[in-house]
Amino acid sequence: MKSTEKQNISFIGFGEAAMTFVKDWAGAGGSDLKAYDIKTESPSKAVRQNKHRDYDQFGVKGCKSLNNARSWTDHLLWHHACHTVDLFQYQTGELISKVYGLQGPRHDVLGISMDMNIIMKVPSGAICTLSLSFNNDGPLGTFFRYIGDNGTYLARYDDLLDGYEKPIDLTGVAVSNNGIELQDREFFAAIREGREPNASVAQCLPAMKILDQVERGFK
Repeated sequence: MKSTEKQNISFIGFGEAAMTFVKDWAGAGGSDLKAYDIKTESPSKAVRQNKHRDYDQFGVKGCKSLNNARSWTDHLLWHHACHTVDLFQYQTGELISKVYGLQGPRHDVLGISMDMNIIMKVPSGAICTLSLSFNNDGPLGTFFRYIGDNGTYLARYDDLLDGYEKPIDLTGVAVSNNGIELQDREFFAAIREGREPNASVAQCLPAMKILDQVERGFK
């Protein structure tokens, strides 16, 4: 039975996956579809025109900016910090025993903090210092610096460098150097093998508890 309620759906990036979604599901529900794709800002006129043709073909309203495409507000704690809190516990194999957070002034319009620092510690003694800011003037993205007593490493998405930013050869470490592909491979393997995947909802709950603890400390 199809729902008669109209869905408001926004896509950040409108490629093959989004098109398949619209074709197989969203279009059937009378959805209000919007999208922002960076290709509409390409220096190439042909690239821009092709993306607008995609919008027209699938009945999607193209937006001029990322903010126009979405009706929700991003959040440093519950979105961006969440990844690092989860990763820290996963990499150490321990639950965070101590955590302390600080946030800057709230934005007058958005009502969220634009700057945030979080310090975490696990029972073995490893610590993680996380700095977040929507005020950063520079390329978007995240990097992690690992400092230990036997080396320093810098991780930028799927690349690994040493403390002097010299690339480290990851050939043979895994079947692919694409983190998203590896995540998908693990998920589908877990389905085939009838087991819990290495990134399950249950494994994310401890990170949610830490975020809640940090937010309560802000008040």
